[in-house]
Amino acid sequence: ELTLGNSNGRDISIKLRKDTVNVVIVPSTNLKFISGVFTRLNNVLNLNPYAKNMKIIIFGLEDWNKYEDLNLMHRMRLHQHYASYRFVDYEAEKTTKLITSFRLKYGTDPDVYGIQGFDIGYYFMSAMYLYGENFDNYIVHYQMDLVQNIFWFPRNTDLNGSENQSVRIIEYSDYKLILKNN
Repeated sequence: ELTLGNSNGRDISIKLRKDTVNVVIVPSTNLKFISGVFTRLNNVLNLNPYAKNMKIIIFGLEDWNKYEDLNLMHRMRLHQHYASYRFVDYEAEKTTKLITSFRLKYGTDPDVYGIQGFDIGYYFMSAMYLYGENFDNYIVHYQMDLVQNIFWFPRNTDLNGSENQSVRIIEYSDYKLILKNN
């Protein structure tokens, strides 16, 4: 557990290891605080010109993508990661097909919620088509290649329904978002 310390990053620098990957978890949506963390961690890397093997990964929230004030170079240098239940690979053929079809029908591109709606509808309607009204008994084994989501509903021991347990790790790399796990 770290405190921000002063703006030059020296207080944080003494807590981090120079010979390994340091993962800093910042569960905040306060833009001023997050920006301060990015600045200090970037300063830590500037303070350590002899620690060539030092790497810092900042792990935050998906909401940070909405903040245009966060320095993109800091995001790259600090290997920003976040966990999410969704990820859209705009270079995938299935994404291109969906966007083209959506654009022809509605005259605009879908946002993440439009793609989310497609995935949810396609997944659950096809499960109901295959397994009938009691598809929830079979959903633990049902997998489907979707555009934005992966659904995984392991058996619930309480028998109170299901919850999607799929988690994806996304990283800022080479000035774009990439999927780290699938």
